[in-house]
Amino acid sequence: MSKNIKIKSYGTLKVNLDKVKDLEEQLAKNYSVKVGILGSGNARKNTVTTANGKRKAGKEDSNITNAQIGLLQEKGSLSRNIPRRSFLMMPLQTKLPDYVSRIGNYFYQSLETGDIKKAYSMTGLLAESIIQRAFATRGFGKWAKNSPYTIMMKGSDSPLIDTSQLRKSITSTVVTG
Repeated sequence: MSKNIKIKSYGTLKVNLDKVKDLEEQLAKNYSVKVGILGSGNARKNTVTTANGKRKAGKEDSNITNAQIGLLQEKGSLSRNIPRRSFLMMPLQTKLPDYVSRIGNYFYQSLETGDIKKAYSMTGLLAESIIQRAFATRGFGKWAKNSPYTIMMKGSDSPLIDTSQLRKSITSTVVTG
């Protein structure tokens, strides 16, 4: 759709509004990004110990989910003596502001290509990446250390990393509405 716009003392300007219409339609979808332990990543396998003493995910389903373990770690539990180790909110609140310009570039490029959903997808992948870096760096050095008992039981002093099931459960998706 083209529109002629008269500009005083300059003449007439012909403007193509096709992309504007497409942009309006995409913006009307009200996209948002969900990041965390989403439906497909919630199931968990029982932990087994291998012959060399390492722990890993077994074959049978566990009676506890990644979401339940995640909530315990994200918020902590006084009654279970589990310190708060935020692996979702803290990493995103700490690091996402550093990436605002990157996200802005994704949105700008998506405006040019007419694919706004792609910018939201890229934002979700960026958030996943930040969370994975938190796991690799012990919450950017902010997570409470494991107790000596926990270190003895799992054979490692890395907080939140035992079988890597929680870490692998982090995903993102773009939704509308």
